[in-house]
Amino acid sequence: MSKKRVTALIIILVCVVSGAIFTKPVFRSMGRYLARPDSTETADIVVVEGGNVVSKIKMNRAIQLYKAGQAKRIYVLLNALQGNVDVFGIGNYDTMIAASLDSLGIPARDYVIHSMAIRGPYARNTALELLKGIKDKNISSILIVNDKFHIRRSYLVYQKVLREIDVRVYTYTFDIYVDTETWWRSIDGVRRVAGEYIKLVYYRFKGYI
Repeated sequence: MSKKRVTALIIILVCVVSGAIFTKPVFRSMGRYLARPDSTETADIVVVEGGNVVSKIKMNRAIQLYKAGQAKRIYVLLNALQGNVDVFGIGNYDTMIAASLDSLGIPARDYVIHSMAIRGPYARNTALELLKGIKDKNISSILIVNDKFHIRRSYLVYQKVLREIDVRVYTYTFDIYVDTETWWRSIDGVRRVAGEYIKLVYYRFKGYI
C-alpha cells in the first residue's frame, strides 16, 4: 500500500474517532440546553397550551401539579382559527374539558378554559393572549408545562411578554417520544431539535425573546 493511501486512511480514521469522541457530548449539550429544570416553586396558575385539542400527558401533568399544591389554578389555552373549539367528530370540546375537570373534583373556580383564534408565531401570540387574560387578575407567577424540546422557547417568550406586568415564569417538563440525551438516534428527535433551534434563531432575530 502506498504512503498516500496509508496517510489518507489515517486521516479518515482520525476523523471517525474524533467524531465519535466529540459528537455525542455536543449533541447532548444541544438537547440539555433546550430543557429546563423542573420548578419547585408554587405558582398562581399552571398554563396548559393546546391547539384544537390538548395533549393528555400535558393536561395530566398540570392536574398533578394542581393537586400537589404547586399551582393554585389551571389555565387551559385552546386555539381554533375559526373562533370555536369544535373538532371534527367532537363538539363543544371546551365543555368536555370542563366536565372532565369537574369529574376529577376540581372546582370551577380553580380552572379557566380560554378559547382564542390566533395565527403564528404561536408561542408568542399565545403568550400575548395570556397576558390579556390575566392582566389585572392579581396573578404574580405562572407555571408553564411543556415537553423538554419546547420548554426553553416557551420560557423565554413568556418571560419577555409577562415582564410587562411583573409576572414570574416557572417551568415544568416531561419527555415525549425521545429524550434530550439520545435525541439524535431517531428521525423524530433530529426533527424536533433542529426545528427548535431554527425557531429560537428566528424568535431571537424578530425580538420575541
